[in-house]
Amino acid sequence: MKQGKTLCRRCRLAPPPFEKAVSFAPYDGRMREALHELKFERRRSTAVRLAAMLAGAIAQLEDEAPSEMLVVPVPLHRSRQRVRGFNQTRLLAVRALDLLARSHPRWKLTLAPQVLVRTRAAALNYNDVDGCRGRYLTVNPPLPYTLGMEVVGDAAATLKELLPLLTRNEDRSFLEQAQSGMREWWELMQERGTREDTPMRPQVPAWHLNQVLHEDAIICGDSGTVTTWAARQIRLRGHQRFSFSGTNCSMSAALPYAIGAAAAYPGRQIVAFTGDGSLTMNLGDFLTCV
Repeated sequence: MKQGKTLCRRCRLAPPPFEKAVSFAPYDGRMREALHELKFERRRSTAVRLAAMLAGAIAQLEDEAPSEMLVVPVPLHRSRQRVRGFNQTRLLAVRALDLLARSHPRWKLTLAPQVLVRTRAAALNYNDVDGCRGRYLTVNPPLPYTLGMEVVGDAAATLKELLPLLTRNEDRSFLEQAQSGMREWWELMQERGTREDTPMRPQVPAWHLNQVLHEDAIICGDSGTVTTWAARQIRLRGHQRFSFSGTNCSMSAALPYAIGAAAAYPGRQIVAFTGDGSLTMNLGDFLTCV
């Protein structure tokens, strides 16, 4: 999809990370059969025809593509790779790049299979956008620029020293686009947090919690969907702090975090934002705390 085309609200809030998508055929009928022949019957000869079609689709980018491009084949999960013995997308990419090297010699095409790693083995449903998220992990992505100097230090102190050395960018379009996106985002969060559905939506108590939080409140979140509601609906301000089990991602962390925070910072408002399952795990702690 080219930039400038009409986008839905979802894509305006989270713009697709591409400028254009091309395809050589819909995944149905004879095309589906051909891909199944390659994937499951291991007919490598089928890859020759499919790779030629793929190269033709990529060639559609000739007038707008840069001279250097990275080609990233969609990976298989390691369990499926072991069973199948090969990744059909990588096979097609290798053959297509060989054809493009001859037909478009000005292009520098680099195969980069190491960039993506498949993290979930479940079959994809491409009609379910949310269900496709989180299935791939980006590993060692190539930088679109060269680092002149790497700075290691406290972010606030480092930026304070760097700011006087920077030249103001008079083109504010990127900043204004980001600000506009954030305004739309918070409008959406308010809309979801003030709904009056029965039963109550989980976003509602998280949104209304903002009204009673002190300026120096410490919010202790739990692992699970409650993390999503807290992170999206609670707008941190002042000297508020938000803590949750981000690395370990263990459930039932909110209550012991809150007990520890109350012991370390007596007098500050402490909030444990947890779910029913996590709270059930910690009823003993809860009784002790009370």
